[in-house]
Amino acid sequence: MPLHGGLVLSMEHMNQIIKLDPDNRLMVVEPGVTNEQVQHAAAQCGLFWPPDPTSAAFCTIGGNLAYNSAGPRAVKYGTPRENVLGLRAVTGGGDSFRCGVYTTKGVVGYDLTRLLIGSEGTLAIITEAILKLTPLAETKATMQVIYRDIASAAQAIATIMGQTVTPCALEFIDGRAIDMIRHHARIPFPPHAAAMLLIEVDGARAEISPAIDSIRRAADNDGMVSFVSACEREEIQALWKTRKALSPALRTVAPKKIN
Repeated sequence: MPLHGGLVLSMEHMNQIIKLDPDNRLMVVEPGVTNEQVQHAAAQCGLFWPPDPTSAAFCTIGGNLAYNSAGPRAVKYGTPRENVLGLRAVTGGGDSFRCGVYTTKGVVGYDLTRLLIGSEGTLAIITEAILKLTPLAETKATMQVIYRDIASAAQAIATIMGQTVTPCALEFIDGRAIDMIRHHARIPFPPHAAAMLLIEVDGARAEISPAIDSIRRAADNDGMVSFVSACEREEIQALWKTRKALSPALRTVAPKKIN
């Protein structure tokens, strides 16, 4: 926000999905479309857009790209920079330009698309984005692993990322955050919980059980307190509830906090 004068520019009325092209796995959207709207539209064609911030229900694509907000799936699918093919934008001088491509391979010229993503509106205002879509996996599973100290959780992360099954999401929550969730969201945790990993894997149905086994072996060390896995939607949502409860819990401690 400008401290000494300036303008606040609202893009909320530029909220149209201009084009959904399943054959080429892309979607062209205006900046006021929310991440959640993109996911719902893509899912109708068996696709999804990998960036998945916790605020997806009200995070607009314009804001998503301005901050390069990725969410926990970045560990496998990358950030918005890896999932946007091109942009249309307007400079501070009022000139409109387009950068990027409509194809997976685009190797010539300056990569202005990646430069603009994450620039927080300081270089240009994004008015249109070509999003690169990915096929939805057949199924997924979520694991919650709790450790008695941060060092054990950190070692588990190194081991998990060093084996052949790449998680599609990997979130770390420390002991202070666990205490906050426990006290303010009434979610139970083991008494010695000082760190937690939320791990998700996706793929073909036949691959999920072996993937869970591989992650469990990698996550297991002397500091592990508990390991829980879930494959059903309701069970998965219950495990992720711990992560989604963190932001509201922080507001009880610092009401003026800004994400």
